[in-house]
Amino acid sequence: MSDHGQIEPRAPGEIVSAAATVDARNAIKIEELITIDRPRDELFQIWRNFERLPSYADDLESVTALGDGRTHWVARVPGGKRIEWDSEMINEIPGELIAWKTVGNPDVAHAGSVHFRETPRGATEVRVIVDYEPPGGRLSGLVHAFTKVFGQSPEQKIRADLEKFKERVESGRPRLADR
Repeated sequence: MSDHGQIEPRAPGEIVSAAATVDARNAIKIEELITIDRPRDELFQIWRNFERLPSYADDLESVTALGDGRTHWVARVPGGKRIEWDSEMINEIPGELIAWKTVGNPDVAHAGSVHFRETPRGATEVRVIVDYEPPGGRLSGLVHAFTKVFGQSPEQKIRADLEKFKERVESGRPRLADR
């Protein structure tokens, strides 16, 4: 990290930034793994094209590139409400890893990573790890609060989103934009 708080490259394709956006004492770690019958580099490229991710995720309304590794995300939640956050890519290893953290004052502070590992038969294991800081702290009814906002627990939400992503990528049919 430079003295000016800018992202500094560490190695070709690898980016590192300031400390994680969540308070580790209050964060909940969620980890999900799914195997997708597509080549690793193809899945990495789909995931890395952030502005196209809404075509693979039902609740994701938009992602806008802001420059310098930052993006603005808008997601729909039950009841017609939206949540928004800005994120910053903190690490990227082409074909293997994308990592981010939220910045500023997000509706839900989190940091996470997506790991891509080729299997012996040519499929790809996609591992998503998210450290999520529940509003009000770790012991303030996390699952109840998250379930109230998203309609399911954090683990169920991430698992369901990964299963939809897998279905759409394997079929070659992203969802049609409904906006």
